[in-house]
Amino acid sequence: MTAPSDPRLVLSELAFELKEGCGPRFLIAICDDRERAAILRNKLDAELMGLDKAPVVIGVPLSSGNLVDAILYKTESRNPSVIHLVQEKDLSDAGTEKFFGELNFQRDSLSKLSAPFILWLYGRQIAQLAAKAPDFWSRRTAIFYFDSPSFAGLLDQIFKGFKTPERVQADEISGALRDILSSERELQKCLMNRRHFSLPKADSFIKKLRTDIQKLAAECSKGRKLDVVLWMWNAGHLDIALGRFQSPTRTPSQTTLLERNDLLLSLAEHIEKVLRQYLVQMEQKIRTKESLSLVQVFTRYALNLWAQMTRQSRKGIENIHQLDIEDIRDNEFVRADTFRALLIDNFESWLSGANDNKPSTITEEEAKILKYLYLRQSDNPVSAPLPLARIKELIPALQTKVRLLLGDVPF
Repeated sequence: MTAPSDPRLVLSELAFELKEGCGPRFLIAICDDRERAAILRNKLDAELMGLDKAPVVIGVPLSSGNLVDAILYKTESRNPSVIHLVQEKDLSDAGTEKFFGELNFQRDSLSKLSAPFILWLYGRQIAQLAAKAPDFWSRRTAIFYFDSPSFAGLLDQIFKGFKTPERVQADEISGALRDILSSERELQKCLMNRRHFSLPKADSFIKKLRTDIQKLAAECSKGRKLDVVLWMWNAGHLDIALGRFQSPTRTPSQTTLLERNDLLLSLAEHIEKVLRQYLVQMEQKIRTKESLSLVQVFTRYALNLWAQMTRQSRKGIENIHQLDIEDIRDNEFVRADTFRALLIDNFESWLSGANDNKPSTITEEEAKILKYLYLRQSDNPVSAPLPLARIKELIPALQTKVRLLLGDVPF
């Protein structure tokens, strides 16, 4: 699981959006602790007081009237710095659905107030909002997570009723990759330390590396290039590397998410070349006793490929080839957490039908199964695309793929 979100960083991003943005905006703040959410609002409002516009808090759902009238009455027709929409304590599921329905119905009227809105939600309510207020959901400007995005919650929503493994199960790809990482470490220890060196031992590690690289190549030839890329992507923490080229004051953008998908597809086309490149470099690095790392070769190739793709669409990124996977430090996992929040948001929006942005790594058959699983207990269920027995057989592989796609694979 990822490290918890840094609330100070998220709060500063939210304040920046409110100060620098203009016009009507629908922002969503996710915090599962009601008292903590109130403290966060107070800190945010104090920072915005310098704008000479008073923030407004509206408790919802209303006992009578509608949202627009309540806001106009509370603001006395002034233009507030922000309008907080805060749920009443212990609101029932029926009350939540009624409120979300009202949000959806009054979205146009709320937009005409030309004010920024912050809807304060609990993490478990994201899917419900997307399903009950699809038009409001589609107009959201951004989501700010004050808690770690819940991979477990999303997996439970999709695979409820099916056993979810605590750890991703090893298959040919993950097993080969883990063996490669282990053999690289042992080979380096053998070559660099005279007490550990022996020619037969070094040869055995080299032979093992070649065998495992061949296993990855064999999986590629079986049509699993994207699976190999996803495993290596997570091993190299590529989401963090991409996040390094975002503005430090803004959350990762939808553009970056689309670039990520394009890059995954491009890497799938080149992954066999990356494996061959590693084998070519292996002998040279062994002779010079340099560090040998498949993940590093993959990461450098991926970032250079991304730089080429980026230069074709917008301003180039200079010296990107100098980025080394070892430069990514633990304190940058906050950026990865923010990026993964965007991944979860986009993935769940697609599952709920709020957008058509199917992840590039999900096949059409997998997409139908995942949407069936996600929507089967909603008000808008879809029919099962395959017999239930067959779906049950595919569940473990689907769970692994979703976790890989959302970066929930520890290395």
